[in-house]
Amino acid sequence: MLRPHVTVSVREPRLDAYVHADLKPANVLAGAGITVPGRVDPAAIVEAGLPVGVLLDFAAAAGISGRDVARIVGTSERTISRKVGKDARLAPSEADRAFRLFDAVAAAVRAFGDVAKARRWLQRSVPSLGGQRPVDLLRTELGTRQVLSALDSIEYGGVS
Repeated sequence: MLRPHVTVSVREPRLDAYVHADLKPANVLAGAGITVPGRVDPAAIVEAGLPVGVLLDFAAAAGISGRDVARIVGTSERTISRKVGKDARLAPSEADRAFRLFDAVAAAVRAFGDVAKARRWLQRSVPSLGGQRPVDLLRTELGTRQVLSALDSIEYGGVS
């Protein structure tokens, strides 16, 4: 199956944009540094595969290591390095996992109202997540849901 061709403009990620943003997919991608053109469905952008540089720039801005990024997208650091050298795109499944990372970071920034606090929370052991680091749970859909649920509790008055 051929992947759809979607041209996007890329810029530096702006994590602070998540503080007051509605976290719909187009806004999550925009904060990650991807401008969604006019009437293009954000899902088509992910399906087409995101530029690997976008993922790495976002991870650097979010304070997430290359090792953690590779584990989240389901590949090796070496494969990511090869893709950077070829200016390649992530496969659709990798791009989908990268979007999960973008979404979780966006939710953390929004919940805490501060990029630095969100970065710290993503890296520390969280009791309500079974003592695991939120960034480690982002490797699976279920783990991501647990992280987003904990962030909802924080944002709407619970403790996590």
